[in-house]
Parts: sequence; C-alpha cells; structure tokens
Amino acid sequence: MILDKLGVLSTAQDLTNGSTASENQIKMSARDWSQITDAWLAVDCETAAGGDTGDTFKFELRVATSTALTTHKQVCCVDITSNADRRLATAGKPIAGMNIGKSLKSACQALIDAQSLVDTDFIYAGLYTTISAVGTISINAALSPHEPPTEDHRQVVDSNVGIPDKCSAAS
Repeated sequence: MILDKLGVLSTAQDLTNGSTASENQIKMSARDWSQITDAWLAVDCETAAGGDTGDTFKFELRVATSTALTTHKQVCCVDITSNADRRLATAGKPIAGMNIGKSLKSACQALIDAQSLVDTDFIYAGLYTTISAVGTISINAALSPHEPPTEDHRQVVDSNVGIPDKCSAAS
C-alpha cells in the first residue's frame, strides 16, 4: 500500500533474515516533500526478537524513487548488534523515536538532485530493514507530525530535590 500522507509504515510486520521494505510507503511529490518541517519516526518491537546474540538488526528510513526503496537516500538508521538488546528483547519497547524533519527534508533534496527529479516526480519514504543470520522480529513503524509517546519520555511528577525545610519570610 502507498500512503499519501504521514502515517503507518508497518503493523506487526514479521521480519526474517535479509532485507525487507516496510509494508507501506508514503508517496508524495518532490514539491510536497520540500514542505516538510517536522516529522517523527517511531519504530517499536511488536514481538521480541529471535535468533542469537550474533545477529544484527538494521532499521533504516529511506527516501527513494520506487516502493522497492532501492534507489534511495538514507534519512536515518538504527543499527543493533544483538537480539539481547533491550529494545529488541521485550515486546512493546521502542526501537526508535526520533525527530527526523530536517534529515528527511535534506535526504529528499539529495535524492531530487542525484536523480534529477522535477517537482511533479514522486518520492517514496519507507522503512528498510536488514537482518542477519537467523534473526527474526515483528515491528510496528510510523511517521508522524507529532512526537510519539514512549516510556522513555514519561512526565516526571516527583521533585528530585524534595521539599525545602526553610522558607523565606515573604512566603
């Protein structure tokens, strides 16, 4: 499926060794991509990784000239060198949650220049995953105009300095 706006790239997509493009790619004209000012990439672990500690997992956001995501420019990448990494070992853990707005815009411009694209040509954005040996995992991935909520960004409700024992006379 090709999405015409920011949204879901993968939903419980099962991945095994080799390279795989996300289930969905976002398709926009070169002109539309130049208007992106803020975008977030969120990738999380749907099912814990299988395999062994020698397996490598590469999650790469690409912009490309086709849905295969092969003639491309890299926007960002997360390389993980073991299925024991906490991001992969437990279902529900975030693998990536990053603001990629400026990198996305820059990669699109580099692709436009490298491929001599015009404003009406289409650019596809998607997640390209490469897994070595016997590694397996199931992921969810999306592009969003808003920061994804993750356990790493919970609001702190307790003060780390405690309650002052003396107050000023004016308080």
